Amino acid sequence: MLDYTIEIPSVNPFPIKLKMCDSINCPVCDIDLSEELNIDLDTFEVDENTTIHCKDCDLQLNFKIVKI
Repeated sequence: MLDYTIEIPSVNPFPIKLKMCDSINCPVCDIDLSEELNIDLDTFEVDENTTIHCKDCDLQLNFKIVKI
């Protein structure tokens, strides 16, 4: 399994909602994971422990909040 980390710069404390995003795409195979995994981006929140798994390319997508 591959690991990939997405860093999200923020001044807000986590959890952070991703409603400003149109989709969450896999960085390897470019599949829309929000659609594939039925993630509602209006309500979906990420924190330091959030991971998403892409079944198509066996990638684990990790989120990291970076305070600015």
